[in-house]
Amino acid sequence: MHPTDPASIRDRVLIGADGSKLGKVENVFLDNETDKPERVAVSTGLFGRHVSLVPLAAATESGDDLQVPFDKETVKGAPHHDPDQSLTEAQEIELFE
Repeated sequence: MHPTDPASIRDRVLIGADGSKLGKVENVFLDNETDKPERVAVSTGLFGRHVSLVPLAAATESGDDLQVPFDKETVKGAPHHDPDQSLTEAQEIELFE
């Protein structure tokens, strides 16, 4: 999936590899070089208080939802980042791993 319009991604539900709901897309982060959507911030956890960054590289559309090849535990266990801050190169590498 290679969406180019961040507005078409925001507020969609993110579905995990096992079909479970991971959360709602709260924000879309663009690649600094291409200006194309690269990651999404997803509200997870109790009351959606936890925000996880999820890469879109392998995302597919599933009706109105987006499906990614990650399960809930992988997303919750990934490094977290303040969505109001830009990612450093080191943080991008950490998230990618």
